[in-house]
Order: sequence, then structure tokens, then C-alpha cells
Amino acid sequence: MAEELAASAPDPLAEAAEQLYAVRLADFMATRTELVAAARAAKDRPLAAAIGKLRKPSVAAGVVNALVRARPDLVEQLLSVGAQLRAAQANLHGTAIAALRPARDQVIADVLSGAREVAEAGGAAVTAAGENEIRETVIAALASAEAADAVTSGALTRAISYAGFGEVDLADAVVATTTGRLLRLIRTPEPAAGPDPEQAADQDAEPDTDLDVEPDTDLTPELTTDLPPGTGRVHDQYQAVAEELATDNAADPDAAIEAAATAYQDAAAEVTGAKATVREASQALDAAKARLADLKDQLATAEREIEQLFAADAAAREAVASAVRRRQAAAELLARREAEAEA
Repeated sequence: MAEELAASAPDPLAEAAEQLYAVRLADFMATRTELVAAARAAKDRPLAAAIGKLRKPSVAAGVVNALVRARPDLVEQLLSVGAQLRAAQANLHGTAIAALRPARDQVIADVLSGAREVAEAGGAAVTAAGENEIRETVIAALASAEAADAVTSGALTRAISYAGFGEVDLADAVVATTTGRLLRLIRTPEPAAGPDPEQAADQDAEPDTDLDVEPDTDLTPELTTDLPPGTGRVHDQYQAVAEELATDNAADPDAAIEAAATAYQDAAAEVTGAKATVREASQALDAAKARLADLKDQLATAEREIEQLFAADAAAREAVASAVRRRQAAAELLARREAEAEA
């Protein structure tokens, strides 16, 4: 019973952090100063010191924090799609990964759109660099459950990214407190105190896989749909391994995992080659379009010259006709005068 009361007791640092990270970036420093002063007035110097160490978020992190509070629907969408993607990747389920790709892209697009709206509502704008940081942060949240907790905490201090393997680096990326869903313990603030038992249990219960697939790459979807030439063999091998791992009677799981890794690496190399071919074809197409545009310009110039020549020809013909008429009139006048002279 005492443990339950302790767990439900309010955490002053968590409450202060939630209030602090809910304000606009422009008001962060002033709000932190006020919270520190309030803690000192309450004679709680440790709390005042802890609040004073809370870091001001980067611009991208500040937008994400505001978005988390303003758009809970996007938070739920991010968490749901991320959980499905991680489950599919853990099971090497290529078909499921491909089926989830549109939802993943939609989440990223919706978050970026929401980020722009939130920034504009706060009188700011998201730069291209900031938008890229937000996109990388969303990708990391889709790839890692721990990163998703950090992103949806509303207390992110910097953008995060996922390299395609291993854990997402969350050091100093989110406020570390001990209570509350929005501010759960991500990193122990003082290493000397030892690891948090509940966190260690969570980590033991959810081991990392050595075959994490980077969610920001086009390789995985291309293994299952719209395959470039030459990748069919690798795709069949990849699917066969995935099906074997999904069954209970896999003969040698280690060998199957090694085969899956090899198939993925081969696919990555072949897709890279296919993309290089596409780039070369695109460059050749651009060059052809440039030549076509040049030919069109030449044709337009020739047409204008032809029009000018037609106009010149018409003017010349009119001049000839006028000269003929004048000559005829002169001949008639000469004939009359000769007739008058003879008379």
C-alpha cells in the first residue's frame, strides 16, 4: 500500500517540466526562471537546482513538443503504426512491411503538416533544415519504442535520428524524471545511482534484433513490391527465410537469420545498382528533353523567318504588280501622244 501511495505521489520536477515544456520557446527561459524562484521560495533548493538544469529545446524539438500537446490524434497514429512496423520487422514479414509503407509515409506527412501548422499558430515557421530534423525524429519514433516514448513525452530537448541499426541515441534528448507518462525515465540522470530496475526489466523483456530495417529506406518495400530488374531472386530468398522463421519447425534459426541478413544485403546492393541505372536514364532523359527544347526553339525561329520571307515575297509581288501597272499606263500615254502628233 505504501508503495502504491509513493508511486501515485506527485513529482514536483515532473510537474514543473510539464509546465515548462508546454510554453513557447520564446517564453522558455523566463518561465524556467519563475519556476526556479518558486522552488526557492518554497525552500526546496534541490528542486530549484533540478529545474534550473532543464535544457531549452531546439527549434525542431520545441515544435514536436507543441505538436504532441496540440494533436493527440497524431500521437496515437504514430504509436500505432510504429508498433505494427516494429512487429513486422522483428518477424521479417516483408509483405506486412510493404503493406504498412503507405501508412508510414502518411504518418510522416501528417506530422510534418501538423508541425507547420503548429509553428505558424505560434508565429514561427519551420525551415527546411528544421523540417528534416522533425522527419528524422518521426522516423526514429517509428523504429524504436523507446524513441517513441521520448518523442511523445512532450519534453524532447533535441531532434533524434535512427541510423538503421542498434538503439536510437536518446542521451540528453528528453527530460529524465521518475513519474508520469509524459515524462517517463528514459535515461538515469546520475550513473552512480545504478540502472532503474523497471527500465532494466523492460529492456530484458524487449531484446533488440540484429536485423532492424531502417524505416526511412526504400529497400524493404522494394523487396516485396515493384522490384527493379534482377532483384526477384533475392526477394524469393528473403521471403523463404521469412516464412521459415515464422514457422515453429525452423531447422536452424541461426542459419536462417544469417541467410536473411545475406539476402537483405544482396537486395540492398542490387537495388542500389538499379537506382544508379534509373539516375543515368533520368539524366539521359533530361538531356534529350534539353535537345528537344533546343530543336523547338530552332523550329520557332525558322517559322518566324518563313513568315518574314512570305511577307517579303508578298511585298515584292505587290511592287512588281505596281510597276507593271505604271508601265502600262506610261505605254498608253505614249500611244495617245503619238496619235495626236500624227493628227
